[in-house]
Amino acid sequence: MSDINTVFNRITQKAGETLANKEKTAPQAETAELLAQLDKMKPWCNQMISAVEQFIDVTAATKVVDVFKKNNEKKTQADKINTAFRTVGEEATGFPKMSAYLVESAAAHDRMAAAKKTFNENVTKGLLQVLKDFRDKDLVDALRQKDEMEKARLDLDSAKAKLKSVKSEENKAKWQAEVSKFQATYNKEQGETTTMLRETHDAFEGLREHFKQFAAEEKAYYTSCMEECTKLCQMS
Repeated sequence: MSDINTVFNRITQKAGETLANKEKTAPQAETAELLAQLDKMKPWCNQMISAVEQFIDVTAATKVVDVFKKNNEKKTQADKINTAFRTVGEEATGFPKMSAYLVESAAAHDRMAAAKKTFNENVTKGLLQVLKDFRDKDLVDALRQKDEMEKARLDLDSAKAKLKSVKSEENKAKWQAEVSKFQATYNKEQGETTTMLRETHDAFEGLREHFKQFAAEEKAYYTSCMEECTKLCQMS
């Protein structure tokens, strides 16, 4: 069968299934469950990636800055506080206690901003990159294999449909041989798909360790902020 005929038969089979609700060869129970999980993983990953990017201030604007102006980082709200506190502190020399406090507060906010930058960088290189790699590599490979299994399934069901429609014994024998051939191919693809989906399932489970590291990065950042704020609260 030529490639053109194969593609045409698959399209025809798919259209017939959609319009006429024809019976389809069902995957094994385990494979069906793994396929259902696979279909949810990309939306899950996209949702988490988007949320993490927003959490660490990765926006379209900062991405452009990172690419084209690496040495000219976007000003943040923390930068504005630091500038305001330091400027007023240095100018308000007639108010020594207030001046000293504002200068120290600006320095503390500088250190907290540095801690936040470190946190953002660690999360970008860690959890965020891991999620993107899983989505763009593991899931792409698994979805490609799922597609191969679906092609084999369409070939098999197309051959089954033709076998049911033929009348002569000669044609029945021909299409029975075709069904057997496509059944073997489908069984092979289903086995390979199941194996890959198990690996993808385990890889998704393994992402848990990277979320634990994310929590550790959060702890380090917030601990640093707490220490700086405690010192500011205790200043006389």
